[in-house]
Amino acid sequence: MMRAGARIRQADLDHLRELAEGFSGRQGYVSPIAEDGFRHVGKAQFLAALDHYEAGTPRDFGEPSCFQCGKIKADIGQAPKKCGKCGRAWFCNVECQKAAWKTHKPVCKTLEQCRFVNV
Repeated sequence: MMRAGARIRQADLDHLRELAEGFSGRQGYVSPIAEDGFRHVGKAQFLAALDHYEAGTPRDFGEPSCFQCGKIKADIGQAPKKCGKCGRAWFCNVECQKAAWKTHKPVCKTLEQCRFVNV
């Protein structure tokens, strides 16, 4: 709905926020079979979209968003920066990167450090 620029009533936005905040938000890889809500990054992105909702204005969920707070370029005035090590996580500033480090560190690996099994 937000991607299409829908007009959402404030009561509905409040209800969506309530529902989203009720999910714990898992870190790292989540199997689609075991998924029971949001990954942390998706939850942060969704809550940031609710915070910055403008009626009739579409929000681009395809562009990079901060893995900690979910903000995109339109929210902070500049594109989030890639993690210097893995290049797969994005952060809007050093504070968000530090706040996310405890959960990002275990999955922060260079491509050479990742092990893939070709089945």
